[in-house]
Amino acid sequence: MKEQTHIKKSIFWKLLSTMIGLIVALVTILTFIQISAQEKTSEKALERRITLMKKNLIERGKTLSDNLSRQVENGVASFNLSGVTEVINKAVDEDEELNYAILMDASRTAYIHTLKPQLQQEILSSDEDMFAARQKKATINEYKKGKVSLLEFIVPICISTAPWGVLRLGFSLDLLNSEIANSRKEITRQHKDMVIRSILTSIVFVVIGIIIVLLMSTRLSNPLIRLTESARELAKGNFSAASNIEIKSNDEVGILATAFKEMSEDLKTSYKKLEDYSQTLEQ
Repeated sequence: MKEQTHIKKSIFWKLLSTMIGLIVALVTILTFIQISAQEKTSEKALERRITLMKKNLIERGKTLSDNLSRQVENGVASFNLSGVTEVINKAVDEDEELNYAILMDASRTAYIHTLKPQLQQEILSSDEDMFAARQKKATINEYKKGKVSLLEFIVPICISTAPWGVLRLGFSLDLLNSEIANSRKEITRQHKDMVIRSILTSIVFVVIGIIIVLLMSTRLSNPLIRLTESARELAKGNFSAASNIEIKSNDEVGILATAFKEMSEDLKTSYKKLEDYSQTLEQ
């Protein structure tokens, strides 16, 4: 009985380990391929979204800077700086993403500085100020000031075709960067959810595999156990033991059972002939 249990367990554990190994390997490979494909798709979609958002911001900045530059040129030409100041301050107040506006002449003297009013009538000397003063045509300068990312639109101001200074509009990229960070968090969350779903799927398939292996091992081991018992009976001289074997399968086990029955019948016939021969010798 112990040997029967050992055979059954051996077949069961071999089939089980093979099935679980195949399921885990298959699910792991499929999950890796799916996550990699989704990651590439998500990154491309995020890049397109970033490009589109930045393009929209640039278009809006160009439109606003063009409109304001014309009003500034008219105001400077008519010495109406108070009107220019009012227009620029109104634009900054109405646009949440417009961080500041600076109007400075060719000597870098600030006439309007909405971010730091105390610098008005002062000569600006930072790297961004010097870069803006050198521009002879409309330019976009992206830079970082402390922890704030900015996109500055620089438009030259000319009075009667003569260069006078520049108008600088600085748009904050914090909202854009915040949306990018949120999108990346969402992508990471989706990847985690996919991994969790894959693990749960693996567990379900493993449970199903165990049930299938249990049924298969029982189906395979029971005929082998009956053949083993019949072989022991046959060794004890019980030649009718093979007649009790009923295995109707056409696989290797069925062929083995048929061969065992034929062998049992041959042994029975040979044993009968030996008995007859022995009786003849005795007589």
